[in-house]
Amino acid sequence: MPKIVVKKKAEVVKELPIPPFQSKVNVGSEGDNDLVLTDKKVSLHHLQIEKDENDYYVMDKDSAFGSFINGMKIDSRTLLKSGDVISIGEFSLVFEDQSREKNGEAKPDNNEIDAVEDDAPSPESGEDNGEAVEETVVAETKVDEDEDSSPAKDKPVIQGEMPHFLVGIYGPYTGKKFQLNSGVTKIGRDRSLNDIVIRENGKGETDSSISRRHATITKENGDFYIYDKRSKTRTYVNREKLDEKAVLKL
Repeated sequence: MPKIVVKKKAEVVKELPIPPFQSKVNVGSEGDNDLVLTDKKVSLHHLQIEKDENDYYVMDKDSAFGSFINGMKIDSRTLLKSGDVISIGEFSLVFEDQSREKNGEAKPDNNEIDAVEDDAPSPESGEDNGEAVEETVVAETKVDEDEDSSPAKDKPVIQGEMPHFLVGIYGPYTGKKFQLNSGVTKIGRDRSLNDIVIRENGKGETDSSISRRHATITKENGDFYIYDKRSKTRTYVNREKLDEKAVLKL
């Protein structure tokens, strides 16, 4: 059964199956939509996904800020392929259809994108250095500083790959699920630089012990490795301080 995986950055916030009998899925901020997304850049009735025989198409409904598929603005009714990423506001809607994946339908390639500086405040983050340091409850990583300044972006899983996730087991992110990219997944406090954004303590306050760019997880030869990004409080894997990198195991 096809489904829409709703993500905000790397966090999976919802999965919406599309039953065979459902011919249309309406998406917007108004409560009468099949998928309701609350965001100032999501129009009341933003877009529609419709079934036409065995295919699914997406169409923007004259939204104020537009809709994008794999980074390209949707100007007309567009055919959806399994793995396509629809972007509206801060949300990414990943269209998944396992039956088409089995038949060899290609998914988009994903490109590695890296971030910039470490703990200096940025205009995008709206933060300063006067924050009180709170206890960190997350893992950390390490990598070289020769990275470009492109912001983090969602990267779909490539064809034939099973998605992998990080799941919060302690602190304010308990139970939250974050999908790992097939290339690089960046973790930290700054919303503009990271795929997985962790910035609050148990009181709902900004936790400055979490660095702006705290850790990076990369996929190398089929395995996932975690690196510390010279963070303030370092990164721990299975409660052991990370020196260089560590492989992540199920």
